[in-house]
Amino acid sequence: MPDQTIASDVIRKGATRAQAYNEGLLVYLYDEKNRQAILEQNGGSLVNLPIARNAEQDKIVQEQEKKLAQFGRSAMLVAYELRQDDSIEVDVIVGAPLSPAELKAVKGLKWHKPQKSRLLLPSGRLRVETANSCQIDPDQEPQEVGATVEVPAGEYLFTLYRVDVEETSEAVWQKYWKKDNGPLEVVVLTPAREAKLPRTTSALVPFPVHKDKLDWVGDYSISGEGGECKINFWDYWELYKLNLDRAALSALKAEAGSVLEVSAVGKKFTVLYLEGIQFGFGHMGAYQMIFGNERLTAPLSSLPEVAFGTFKKEEAANSEILGCMRIKAAENIDKKHHGKWRKAKVQLLPQKLEFVDRASFGKWRLEQDALHGEVLFRTPYYISMNFDAAALEALGAKVGDTLRLRAGEQSAALRLLENTKQFLESSKAAGWQEDGPWEKLKDRFTFAADEEEKERVRQEMREFLLHETPLFGYLDSHWYDREQKIFLAHPSAVESGFFKFNFKHGLSVEPGTKVVLEKG
Repeated sequence: MPDQTIASDVIRKGATRAQAYNEGLLVYLYDEKNRQAILEQNGGSLVNLPIARNAEQDKIVQEQEKKLAQFGRSAMLVAYELRQDDSIEVDVIVGAPLSPAELKAVKGLKWHKPQKSRLLLPSGRLRVETANSCQIDPDQEPQEVGATVEVPAGEYLFTLYRVDVEETSEAVWQKYWKKDNGPLEVVVLTPAREAKLPRTTSALVPFPVHKDKLDWVGDYSISGEGGECKINFWDYWELYKLNLDRAALSALKAEAGSVLEVSAVGKKFTVLYLEGIQFGFGHMGAYQMIFGNERLTAPLSSLPEVAFGTFKKEEAANSEILGCMRIKAAENIDKKHHGKWRKAKVQLLPQKLEFVDRASFGKWRLEQDALHGEVLFRTPYYISMNFDAAALEALGAKVGDTLRLRAGEQSAALRLLENTKQFLESSKAAGWQEDGPWEKLKDRFTFAADEEEKERVRQEMREFLLHETPLFGYLDSHWYDREQKIFLAHPSAVESGFFKFNFKHGLSVEPGTKVVLEKG
C-alpha cells in the first residue's frame, strides 16, 4: 500500500496533505534517517506518558518526563497529541508561518494558539505516523504505512496550527470540513535560518485544553422540589454533567433511587440518581445492557431518554458534581452545545425506585446438596444470581469445579472461576502467540477480501473459542452495591467487539426466576 499523500490548497497553495489511519492519540513526525537513533534512545516510548493514579506512579511519570526533556533537545522527533482517535489528515507546508489573512480565510473558523518546537530533517524525508503506522516503538508492529513528505533537508522551526472544533460554529464547521475538505491540523516547517527558534524544544506537543471557567460552580437555585442549574454536554453524546452538588440534592430532598427531570436545550432528560456506582464509558456499556433487564430500572425501560447519575470529582473546581451517563438516548445533542455550560431546569419527580435486589442478598438456601436462589438481572449474554461466597462454601464448590445451573426444565454446565480476571484470561485466545491458531485466524479476518469471507472466518473463530463448558461463573460486585458480591454467569471469554461475536447463555429466565446450582 503506497504512502497517503495528496496536494492540498485549502490553507495555502503547495501544501502536502498527509493521511494516515489512526486508532491512537499521538501523531509522530521525524526524519526517516533518524529512525534508528530514535529507537536507540527510546524516543517513541518516552512521548507516551502514562497517567499517574497514585504517588508511586507519579514518581515514575516524573522520571519519564525528565528523560523526555533531555531527549527533546535532540529535535529528532515531534509527537503531537490529538483530541480524539480519528484517522488524520494534516497539511504540511514548508515556508513562513501562517499569516493572519490565511487563518481568517474561512470566516468564523477558530484556531488554537500555535504550538512550536524544533525538528531536524537531515534527509528531508519527513515521516508522518500514527499508533497504527508507528515505526519508532520497538514493542509495536505497524499495521499501516503512514505517510512520507519530501522537504528540503535541514533544521526547521516546527509550528502546529489546530482548528478549535469546540469554538467553531456548526455551520462554519460543516462548510470547512465537509464541503471544503479542510485539515484539522496544519504543520508549517520554517527553515531555521528564516525563523526565530524557541529557547526550549519538546518532543511532545500536548493537545491544548481550554481552561474551564469556574463561574458555573454553585450557580444553581433550589426551591422546594425544583430549581435552576447548569448542564454541560461533554465527551460527545454519551455523558453530560449537572453542576448540582450534594447540598443541591439534599435541598431537593433527592435520595438514591430518586428520579430527576432536567429540561435544557429544548429537550427533557430523565436522571436516575444512584449513590456509589462507577462512572465512565467502560461502565456505561455494562449499564446499558443491564438497563430494563433487572428490577430496579424496569419501571423506566419504556422512557425514550434515561441517564444514571452519580457524583464525580470535577478536578478543575475541586468539587463533586452530578455526572450522568446516557444509558438510553433518543437522539444526539446538537454539536453547538458540546462542552458548554447551558441553563437548565431540574425537578424532583414523585417516583422513587426501590433497590429491590437488596431484599434478595443472602436469601439463598441449601437443600439436598443444592443451592436455591433467584435471578437478579438477566440479558441474553449475562445472568446474575443472589449466591455469595458463603453459599459457594456451603455447597463445597471450589475454583475449577464443574457445576450445573438449573432453571425449571433448563440446565447448563458451568465452570467455577475465582474472579473477573480469571474469566478474562480463560479464553483460548488469551495471550499472544506468534503463529498461534488464534493469531492466524485474526490475520485471515483482517485480510479477508470481502464480508462473506470474513463471516466464514468468524464461524471458525466461534468454533475455536467455544469451550466444552458453555458457561463460566464467578463472584463479582453487584452493579449498584459494590460491597455486595453476587454470582455472575455468562459464556466463555472472547475478543468479541472487533469480530462481532454474540455468545448467548441460551437460558430463558427473568428477574426473580428461581434457580438451582449444584455440583455436576
